[in-house]
Amino acid sequence: MIMSAFLTSFSWRKVVIFILGAIIISVSSTILISLFGFEDFLSLEKIWESATQEHYSSEQTVNRLSAIPTLSKMLIPDFSDRLFGLGLGNCDTSSFAICNTPFYQNYGYLRYNFFSAAFLFLEVGFIGLGMYVAFFLIAFALIRKRIKRGLCNELHGKIALIMIVLSMILIVYNASLRAEGGYMAFFVIALPFIDKASSKYGNGV
Repeated sequence: MIMSAFLTSFSWRKVVIFILGAIIISVSSTILISLFGFEDFLSLEKIWESATQEHYSSEQTVNRLSAIPTLSKMLIPDFSDRLFGLGLGNCDTSSFAICNTPFYQNYGYLRYNFFSAAFLFLEVGFIGLGMYVAFFLIAFALIRKRIKRGLCNELHGKIALIMIVLSMILIVYNASLRAEGGYMAFFVIALPFIDKASSKYGNGV
């Protein structure tokens, strides 16, 4: 919502919506604290502590923000493996136990597959993870350029920019980009690049 507000033209309606949203969040937080005593849970210090703790749901699982340092220390002591990873598919998992990789059978209890960043780090290392992030950064820059030059539908371009930011958050937050929903994200990102080609054939996308 914040990014869409910056990408679109100014209006007082948006200002009012954000002010009302801030008021609702503040009042709701106050009610939660007064009814259930969530003072520590809603504080910035507690949120940061929860986000950066070494474990996630149990003592044996890795946390989203500390997963890479933890996995690097526990499982990948070799510097070259940290750079290039253990290979695509070598840490993968499946809903069928027979299809699980030996690596997952040994270390699946860590639940590294809950987070795309951790999964990518294990399979393709820092270099592969960096290239994956670079894809989104380059796409962001190219789409902005296409919007400025009028080479794509402006709405498509802005939606794609928002999707890129969300995708970069999802890399760390969960593993949804590795699931079926990831196809929709990449489809949206591709829209600004399809526009010009489609217009040649009179489709007016």
